[in-house]
Amino acid sequence: MKSSKSNLINKSGLRATGFAVLAIPYDPEVASSIITIPDDVRRNMNQADSRVQLLDIGPDAWRRTWWQRLFGLGALPRAKVGDKVMVPKYAGAVVFGTLDGKMYRMLNCDDIYCIIESELSAQEIAAKEQAAKDALAAERAARVSKDFEVELTGRQVEVSNG
Repeated sequence: MKSSKSNLINKSGLRATGFAVLAIPYDPEVASSIITIPDDVRRNMNQADSRVQLLDIGPDAWRRTWWQRLFGLGALPRAKVGDKVMVPKYAGAVVFGTLDGKMYRMLNCDDIYCIIESELSAQEIAAKEQAAKDALAAERAARVSKDFEVELTGRQVEVSNG
């Protein structure tokens, strides 16, 4: 199934039916690190991660009653194919594509609770982390300087009294 938003093509060999939604977990772009995460741990982290991208939506998604399905009525769709969305951490089932062997999540359509409209890039995240570290270092330096000043002032008072 193709999306006009992202040209995303479902190559899994799986098709969502009924109320189901087929999604692929994704890792938001992060700054590089020296820690290597093994594949089996990454699979478990992806199951726990609540960010997925929709690949396929079943025909009855968001149409709960028989008359909504019969007349094509129902609630407005919460998302469309290609959208990046947030879902509960352990919702749905982990399935593997029959054609590509990749891990996917099969979710209930009602598990989607928001669309991710924008995210920070790795550079923006790194810049924010560096700014926070710099601010913390400046705060610590100011605190140490103030403590040192108080200590010097206290000694001067002792000397003048003696």
